[in-house]
Formats: sequence, C-alpha cells, structure tokens
Amino acid sequence: MQLVINTYGAYLRKQGDCFLVKNEDKTFEVSLRKVDSILITTGAYLSTDAIKAAIDHNIEILFMDEFGEPYGRLWHPKLGRVNTK
Repeated sequence: MQLVINTYGAYLRKQGDCFLVKNEDKTFEVSLRKVDSILITTGAYLSTDAIKAAIDHNIEILFMDEFGEPYGRLWHPKLGRVNTK
C-alpha cells in the first residue's frame, strides 16, 4: 500500500506499530506492515520517529513538488532490499 499525504498541514507520526495521520479534526491509523511507500506532496509534517520507523521497515519516503515531480526520497541505507516484513 502507498500512503499518500497530500493535504497541507497534515501530520504523520508513529504510534505503536502504526503510522498515525492527523489533519485538523480527522485522524486515522495504518499498520506499518501494510505500507510499502509514503508519498508526501504538500506542506506536511513528519516526526523523526515516523521517519525512523519507515527506514527500519524498508518503507521508502518520496517527496513530490506541487506539480507531482519527485525532488527527494529516503530509504534504507544498505545496498539491496532488506525484507523486514
């Protein structure tokens, strides 16, 4: 599953074994084990715990500009794909 954060002001953090996504009064959780990648497209906030959890679970984080063009990515620093799922 690709987790898409495309709402200005949305917040992504880790809570237990889940990612917690918050925006104004809306909140939802998704299991770390279900996420393959995270796509961030707007002025969103990420906690360092969420970033570390993504890296620990080999979940790629992609940053996109307002036109949908990628400008950065984070993933596990080791060569090859580490399967932690």
